[in-house]
Amino acid sequence: MKIEKVNDHQIRCTLTKADLADRELKISELAYGTEKAKSLFKDMMQQAEEKGVKILLPIDCTIAKDFPNPIDAEIEVEVVDADKIPADKEGVDIGPKTAKLFADAVLSAKTVVWNGPMGVSEWENFSGGTKAVAKAAQDSKVARI
Repeated sequence: MKIEKVNDHQIRCTLTKADLADRELKISELAYGTEKAKSLFKDMMQQAEEKGVKILLPIDCTIAKDFPNPIDAEIEVEVVDADKIPADKEGVDIGPKTAKLFADAVLSAKTVVWNGPMGVSEWENFSGGTKAVAKAAQDSKVARI
């Protein structure tokens, strides 16, 4: 992962867990596998520091124990601080505080490069963060890629 011409970079909850793992907190399974995610995260943080890039990390996450089954079933979700994700649950979206933080960053940006949703946005329960940041990009006058 290379950080060249960037002022701010936002990280979703799943990659943030690599940082939490590095701090030896109990976390759930990582999307990329613990070692690879930790390596990617450390590399990105080092590049950001060298280039003076501000990394925006989630401060809260929406979490769930399982995905809905069937897909349209209601399931229990809760919002917790990003460093308090229990081992038996998984970050499925950014939380409302993070959605505001990220949306504010988008509104003040000159260019936004969208690289995917903030959570598992295929499910309505997990799409709030993506919708908030996408709305900020839509409402702003930034160049969008």
